[in-house]
Amino acid sequence: MKHLLTTIKQLIKPSQPKGQPRNHQLLHTLAPLIKQGQVTISQNPAWQAFDLQWQPIAAHDIAAYTELEASAYNGYLAWKEADFQTDFARNPYCLYLVLVDQDDQMVAGISGRLQARSAHISHVMVVPNFRGYGLGLFMVQEFLAYADYLQISKTELEVRVSNQIALNLYQKLGFKIDHLKKHYYFDNFEDGYAMVRLLPE
Repeated sequence: MKHLLTTIKQLIKPSQPKGQPRNHQLLHTLAPLIKQGQVTISQNPAWQAFDLQWQPIAAHDIAAYTELEASAYNGYLAWKEADFQTDFARNPYCLYLVLVDQDDQMVAGISGRLQARSAHISHVMVVPNFRGYGLGLFMVQEFLAYADYLQISKTELEVRVSNQIALNLYQKLGFKIDHLKKHYYFDNFEDGYAMVRLLPE
């Protein structure tokens, strides 16, 4: 009986090729769009000098991704390394993409999830030396393009009420303020706006 139950569990367990990340199917589906994003990066004159590469991260990149978060958020860790590790290992809908410079250093990144009913952007990060070049705009545009391609009805995110630059960017891309989240950020208990962008008709 125990052997039979084990066999049944193996049959109903989602297939995952050995050595593949948990989100391998999502990455496979989005591969042509991610490749097109690299073309966009390569053709932008403002970015050519940086020789940037647009790519998904692997499990061994989590520590560097956490360092990117610390640099982009002035030492504030919205997620700790263990949080990223757990999400990357267990969430088949997660998406982590970074821009890497010619020295193989992460200079910007975006992460979130792409589920059937809704998408969520959890991190949009650019290190200080690479701000002002439109990299944040590029990454959010790419994430939204993937959500639209998958016909996901809405994309959500949170932003600090004081972050007017990010707020303007998100509104430019079609996000609207849905509601206020009181004391959402635990470093200084700042309020956050929950924003929603619906799938274009």
